[in-house]
Amino acid sequence: MLIATAQRLKAVTREVDVVARLGGDEFAILLEATSAPDAIAGVCARLLESFAAPVEFEGHAVQVGISLGAAVYPRHGVSQSELYKAADAALYEAKGSGRNTWRVHAGAPEPAARLAEVAGIP
Repeated sequence: MLIATAQRLKAVTREVDVVARLGGDEFAILLEATSAPDAIAGVCARLLESFAAPVEFEGHAVQVGISLGAAVYPRHGVSQSELYKAADAALYEAKGSGRNTWRVHAGAPEPAARLAEVAGIP
């Protein structure tokens, strides 16, 4: 099931994007240079569509449901930890909405001063 899931995730992303298994049945997708709301919506729609058909597993058709949470650099964080937390919060919002949906983190944007501070710019 995990292999089939990873294959479907890779099939709807670009070569420059990264698909990684975080553990259990949780995956992360890093989209290269994609922060426009329409682009994120398009990727999420393709991901949901790719799981509409059941996955064949040991002769059985298994319906896999997915929920997606998205965070955008630097708007939702500038470190890996901040972005992970923001995406995780969006994921749980999606799951709370009934699954098989997606959400972008709704938190306040990071102020420019915070980005400068993390980047070491005086």
